[in-house]
Amino acid sequence: MNDAFLAPTADTVQSIPVSLNGKAPTPTGVQIGEFVIHEIHRTDQYSRYIFPAFVDRALEFIKKYQSETDPVWLQQLLYNAFQHDLESVKLLCAVDSKNNIVAHVIAYVDQYGTRGSVAFICQVEKDLTNPEIMDEGFKILVAWKEKHKLNGMMHFALNEKVARVFQMEYGFKTHRIIQVRE
Repeated sequence: MNDAFLAPTADTVQSIPVSLNGKAPTPTGVQIGEFVIHEIHRTDQYSRYIFPAFVDRALEFIKKYQSETDPVWLQQLLYNAFQHDLESVKLLCAVDSKNNIVAHVIAYVDQYGTRGSVAFICQVEKDLTNPEIMDEGFKILVAWKEKHKLNGMMHFALNEKVARVFQMEYGFKTHRIIQVRE
């Protein structure tokens, strides 16, 4: 296959920092201590600054957790969501005072059988033990789900331990069990 048709990877995309007089723009959003939960939108200057690092983190998530998400598909989702400022995709990141991403969420609207449109959570990761970051992030996701009248939120857990965390802390319940035979 011709490499020209492949989506760029984190290794081949050169990020160009957006700055004001040599300083990074300031994140906007929900302030939790020294952290800010920032919603990524194309028209926002801080989003343009942090987006390349967000993409890198999302791709690293796939490797770190051996996710079955196709990296090319994920990059297309992220770039299209950012370029077109899609309401059907929610990109959140929590950043510290040094502009390091310490948590992120990627969710999108998907059709799921007879349930219809649902908010599908593709990735959730936090590097901190601060539960307020996740709580506030989920409040933003729930508001987004309700705004668009979606029929629930879904995610595929990596294992039963992760599923139990989502059940105990965020009110999810087992809906179906997926089995695979190789």
